[in-house]
Amino acid sequence: MKDTLARKWERLLRQAMMNESALAALYAQYAELFPEHAGVWTALSRAELKHADAFLGLLQKNPPPGVEAALDKFDPEGLNAVESRIAAMREGARNRNVTRDRAAANAISMESSLAENLLAVFDSALAGSDLHKVAGQLLRETRHHRGMVMRLMAETANS
Repeated sequence: MKDTLARKWERLLRQAMMNESALAALYAQYAELFPEHAGVWTALSRAELKHADAFLGLLQKNPPPGVEAALDKFDPEGLNAVESRIAAMREGARNRNVTRDRAAANAISMESSLAENLLAVFDSALAGSDLHKVAGQLLRETRHHRGMVMRLMAETANS
């Protein structure tokens, strides 16, 4: 039973790390594609790498008490779907098949889904745990990131 819990915990954190890293890579591609806004995209890319590091830090720890019930409710397909969406966005960027507006819309979409979905699963059951703290921090930063992208969109609409 404990091995199953540890495997589920590791699977969740590794998938979350991969998604954050993939999003960082997407933003780095956007920085190259849109050099006039490279500062914003590079800042977002660095922040996503920090998020991946936060999940790596959680991997070093034991699952918190009470996580088993939340993990049983957690559907890893949601994180797998995010991974697929990011991969498609990265392919579009590789092919230079993305506009500034589409890049911004992609970012808002992704920023709206990663941390919020994770926090929704691990909310009150894990209040005070390291996972809850990391997810809460990511949610706060995600809101800031959305604001950065929305300002970018407003700026490009006026230019």
